Amino acid sequence: MKVDVSIQSYNKPEFLIHTLFNLHKYSKSHVDTVWINGDRSTSGVVEKYRDLAESDALYPWKIKYRINSRRIGWWPNHVRGVRPRYLSNFRRLVRSVHNVYRGGAFHVLPEDIRYQWAISSTDKKYIFIIHDDMFFHGDVLGLYMRYIQDNSTTSNEFGIVGDLGQCWRCKYKDKCSPQLIMEGHFPSPSWPESDGLVKGHKWSCRINEWCCILNVDAARSVFEQDGIFFGNYDDSGDIGAYWFARAIAAGYRFGDPLPSAHRRAELYSHGFQGKSGHSVWLDQGAGKNVYDPSIFVKMTYQDYGYRIR
Repeated sequence: MKVDVSIQSYNKPEFLIHTLFNLHKYSKSHVDTVWINGDRSTSGVVEKYRDLAESDALYPWKIKYRINSRRIGWWPNHVRGVRPRYLSNFRRLVRSVHNVYRGGAFHVLPEDIRYQWAISSTDKKYIFIIHDDMFFHGDVLGLYMRYIQDNSTTSNEFGIVGDLGQCWRCKYKDKCSPQLIMEGHFPSPSWPESDGLVKGHKWSCRINEWCCILNVDAARSVFEQDGIFFGNYDDSGDIGAYWFARAIAAGYRFGDPLPSAHRRAELYSHGFQGKSGHSVWLDQGAGKNVYDPSIFVKMTYQDYGYRIR
């Protein structure tokens, strides 16, 4: 079985390219196509992906890339003709106006939504979703694939497998953990809802989309049933959080083969210099980070012999 990779790009092409080389080192045999979706970065970014695709440096992977019609940023986006079932007419109007304020238009295209281009275009059963700031220390993709194969049943499919968490946004973080969730011990009867807004978020628990395998049929099914995209911000939740709840409600299973920080750290790490990718653009509570592309240009050449221009 092979999967495709979906990765979102915004003004960090050097780190993204290093991430792909790093994944290629450990998980080359599992991947067919990489779908890079660019969120209207500054000039010069697309050329780096074009050079990468033409170089065949990640052979035998196929590299595909596109640029969004509108900036989608890190806020809820409205797609023309799509109405999430939970959204009232008034809230739909508010979302459209917010889109104008943040992105310059009332709506975006479906494929502009994070990961949706890959979800709509792939012919694979699963896609591996990663962020553009990952370091891999082993074949985590292979581990996820074996986990699915070893634990699947014909009557109850996995909808998503990966890094269970977002505990930092949950009021139950001191008495709950991914390990406990995987053992069937839930912190409240309303789980995965967070029992009220926590730091502005209604849905905390999810499979974090910086490192996960998504069942494409599940993504399409939840969209048909609830009108929500996996990669949008919905119902006061971060990416995939409300989707996670709806997938569970639809009967899909979830899994985390590595439900502890120690076990995850053996195979991958997320972010750089102790800060996540978004901290390059805004302060998430730990100060803003500084993105220095020369670091990753140098690392990519030293580690893999590929020169980013």
